[in-house]
Amino acid sequence: MTQRAYNHGDMRQVCLGFLASQKTFLRHGALAPNASSAHRFLAFPLESGLLNVIETFLTLQEERHEADYNLNLQWNRADVLNQARAAREAFAAWSTIRDTPNSTVFLSALLLQRHWGR
Repeated sequence: MTQRAYNHGDMRQVCLGFLASQKTFLRHGALAPNASSAHRFLAFPLESGLLNVIETFLTLQEERHEADYNLNLQWNRADVLNQARAAREAFAAWSTIRDTPNSTVFLSALLLQRHWGR
């Protein structure tokens, strides 16, 4: 049996870590001493397109969990179209930054983050 290469929980942690490092860099001009190994390969500030992809992934994952598990939640057409638009915009943003060094680090972290610090 083949396991999926990407785990959504791990992907969420990677995204949150990238946002935290971006925030730390913007506040202090440097990474925190305990920053992930992957983050030492990043060039800050992160590209707006990469931030869009990261933030959209987190938002859409949250919305998906709400849709799956919150039986009281009512979706309407406008809500769904807004989420679909956000996903399209994230894909468009990815196409503009996909060949950047930071995007390579991001993809590597998504795949290898669990194993990176070992």
